[in-house]
Amino acid sequence: MLLFTRNDELHEELKKRAAQVQTRFEDMNSVPNVKGILRLPGLPAIALELVRFLYDRKREHINDWAKESGIRIHDKARLGPQVVWLHKVPVGANRLLISVVIPKPSQDKKTEAATQQAVIPQQNELRSKVRVKRPIAEGLGAWSLLDLEVGDVIILEGNEELLIQSSKNDTIEARGICLLSAQHDTCLVEKGKGGWAMQ
Repeated sequence: MLLFTRNDELHEELKKRAAQVQTRFEDMNSVPNVKGILRLPGLPAIALELVRFLYDRKREHINDWAKESGIRIHDKARLGPQVVWLHKVPVGANRLLISVVIPKPSQDKKTEAATQQAVIPQQNELRSKVRVKRPIAEGLGAWSLLDLEVGDVIILEGNEELLIQSSKNDTIEARGICLLSAQHDTCLVEKGKGGWAMQ
């Protein structure tokens, strides 16, 4: 798992751009044979711009991390980029999920006005409490607690899982997280020799 730092100008720009990606529950579709996931059909232009900005500005950072971790990343995304709302995010073996947190879907028509005015949501609407499970041995995992906000970039490795912390009294919006994500195939190599695979 990798969570990019918030202490730089790039994070502020990511936060600003991510806050402009507005969605509505009514526009999202369920995923066949998968519970607890809604997906936005197609990718809004503003979301595509965010993806390009992220990969352009963070590509070298991702490469350095993957190199030291011994993870070879296939350049072309296996799945996505796509906008999804979900309760948990399991990542399969030999996969890598690169995600940026975006605002939770709206249930009313205020979304369009917010998009036009590029209004950044209030701070309490930006955060999601999550747990990330990392495998440490056969059948065992270690949990990390995180407080994610809009604009955060998190990378999950194969066999890791992100789970939303919520209670039965939470609103439907609070029970999930909205991500702009792309999944890449990976393979493990010697540490120091990972990074983006040359095509």
